[in-house]
Amino acid sequence: MLNADFVSIVMIHPSTQDTIKTIIRKETDLLKKQIDRVNAYLPPDKGKDAYREVLLSGLDNIRSRVDAAHVAFSNIEGHAEPRLPLVVSFDYSDYFQLVKLLDQLEGVRFPFFSFKSFSFQKTSTGTAECEVTGSLVTQRGDP
Repeated sequence: MLNADFVSIVMIHPSTQDTIKTIIRKETDLLKKQIDRVNAYLPPDKGKDAYREVLLSGLDNIRSRVDAAHVAFSNIEGHAEPRLPLVVSFDYSDYFQLVKLLDQLEGVRFPFFSFKSFSFQKTSTGTAECEVTGSLVTQRGDP
């Protein structure tokens, strides 16, 4: 969207080419800065195997965000929509702790975590063992 100053200068002084060029240059620089800010949030594109880096980075993100006893994964599956199957196992002692962990898994945005199954078993100590099965999912960059 053009700045109001630009529109007023064009309407009042249509013959001042240098001023118009300066304003256009400033607006263009502003747009470039905004595009750079958006690009900073996108994963780096390092060729056709960039999806592998994205999935493995997502795995590290889960391991750092979720205080889980064990995170197991297998080979990356799928072509157009690659996925990294995961099993997250942990112990919990109260409902709040369980909901917080599930919320942390669901909060993973890129790549996102797709839930497949959830199971738990109460132990004799009063805690429960929980296992969440799912996949980290992303899009492949190449066709």
